[in-house]
Amino acid sequence: MHDPGLTVLACLVLASSVLLLTLINTNAGIVLLIVSMLLSPEIGLGAVQPDRAVVIRFDDLLLGVVFFTWLAKLAMNKELGLIRNTPLNLPIGLFLVSCLVSTGWGLLNGSVAKPLASAFYLLKYFEYFLLFFMVANVTRDRRQVGLFLSSLLAVAVVVSLYGYWQVVSQGPGFRVTAPFEGKHGEPNTLAGYLVLMMAVCAGLALHAASVPKRLLFVGLAAFMLVPFVYTYSRGGYVAFVATYLTLCLLSKRHKPLLLTLLLVGVLAAPLVLPESVFRRIASTFTSTGAVQIGRVHLEPSAGQRILIWKLIIEQWKKHPFLGFGVTGVGLVDNQNALILGELGLVGMAIYLWSRWRIFHVSLQVYRTVDDPLGKGLGLGFLAGFIGLLVHSFAGNIFIIVRIMEPFWLVAALITVLPGVSAPADPAPSAAQRAVRIPRPVASS
Repeated sequence: MHDPGLTVLACLVLASSVLLLTLINTNAGIVLLIVSMLLSPEIGLGAVQPDRAVVIRFDDLLLGVVFFTWLAKLAMNKELGLIRNTPLNLPIGLFLVSCLVSTGWGLLNGSVAKPLASAFYLLKYFEYFLLFFMVANVTRDRRQVGLFLSSLLAVAVVVSLYGYWQVVSQGPGFRVTAPFEGKHGEPNTLAGYLVLMMAVCAGLALHAASVPKRLLFVGLAAFMLVPFVYTYSRGGYVAFVATYLTLCLLSKRHKPLLLTLLLVGVLAAPLVLPESVFRRIASTFTSTGAVQIGRVHLEPSAGQRILIWKLIIEQWKKHPFLGFGVTGVGLVDNQNALILGELGLVGMAIYLWSRWRIFHVSLQVYRTVDDPLGKGLGLGFLAGFIGLLVHSFAGNIFIIVRIMEPFWLVAALITVLPGVSAPADPAPSAAQRAVRIPRPVASS
């Protein structure tokens, strides 16, 4: 039988261990956070609202421990600085302010009926941005970028292996999900996460400094592709296409190869993809349905993502500028409609500006940073970001923990890349110092 006291004791011991480890080495604490992003269980707190449940994950607790330990280190060493200046600081700050103001307004006018639910969802936003600021402040050289990125890709491999296990154990008709999602998994979430990770691998492959590294990143992307296909996420498929087209459009290297692979992929898809994928895509369109575009009818799930705009706009007219506050419009499975309904025109404008800043910063990093790691990461993140923007029309992509924590971690690495130094050369050994090359003597 589950012993609550034992669970609390285990959490205290683990938290103390993480605190001590982070005090000794902040990089190790962040690596633990990266591992927990996709590989931590959820603790359900029940439905504080009929259509929106609240859960706490282990990485929520871990982030709090690592963050406050980092603050303690800053207090002991004030030379480290509190908040590093990045181009995303202002948009992030204004977005958080708009969330607080709109939710406060919603509490006053009664549109936010469950303050506890709003508080938990607001904490999620703060959590993502705390992660961003902490990683941006901690990262000082390319070696750290490589460490965090390697950890992120290693976790993606583990998640993909779990996807393969689901396909083998449950059969090819099963929609694979991320680990620890229980009986009600979210294949759409896993699809968005894998789109981002495959995009990062593709960008790194295009700018790899050696053939073995290029083959490694290509292999990683191909390894993730199979579980991605078996998510059967139609929004994920569209996001993948948008990501690949972005790579074709922006890449300055191997563009003919990318276009050739695109053509081969289109021609080979009917031969290599399982028939269940085409049935899933075809199920979007029906002979009858609630939403009709021209002569085409959409099935309920796809149609709802269009009908929700009508509902949101009708509600939005009541509070056009500040919206209804976080959770004030209930469950809306469309990121853009959700932002408009919850935050109104003011919040929507800030949200769109923040997306533009992310795009601009990523593009500048890709164009200006000279080393292969910087260029590859800039291109891959930018392509993945475009894919997630497309995917956000079919889901609340930018509030989903399993997508947003990796997203904001890579965003932090991107923003600081132009300013971080290359790792210093190791100090010469005693034998090397003993060897002295005499200076040439100038002739008289």
